[in-house]
Amino acid sequence: SESSVSEMIDGYEKNIFSSGAYARDVERWSNSTCLDDPSVGLSLFRNYVFERLKYMDKYVENLRWPGDCAENVGTPLSDVVKSFFE
Repeated sequence: SESSVSEMIDGYEKNIFSSGAYARDVERWSNSTCLDDPSVGLSLFRNYVFERLKYMDKYVENLRWPGDCAENVGTPLSDVVKSFFE
């Protein structure tokens, strides 16, 4: 769910910024791609993840089922594919 993914990203953000990893990266690499403003946190990453998930949901909805049979609509793909090997 969206809230579960958001919680995972919150955990990553906490680990990255509170562990000192972010500060060490900025200090070690003068050409670091770290953000100029650490208060932004992982908001850009979070936006990317949610946009990518929306795209993938739409992509999966438009996949054609093996055999393109009407009876396969709503059936998990793994079950449909398994039937070909039985």
